[in-house]
Amino acid sequence: MPRQHITHRQEELYMQHRQQSMTQEIAAAKSAISTRTARRIEQSNTLPRAKADRDWRTREDPGICHA
Repeated sequence: MPRQHITHRQEELYMQHRQQSMTQEIAAAKSAISTRTARRIEQSNTLPRAKADRDWRTREDPGICHA
């Protein structure tokens, strides 16, 4: 079975349904994710889609002359 990434919106929906006292199975079904993914979301302490800020340059600044 191919793995597909879930969207941030699906995670938000899942958590909203869980806050409304729905079971993991029902909240997962309404969010269109598997119950296994739902367990991973609940066990995670961080948002998996949260990107860390980058503090390095990926290329030189084109506006600066490097002689």
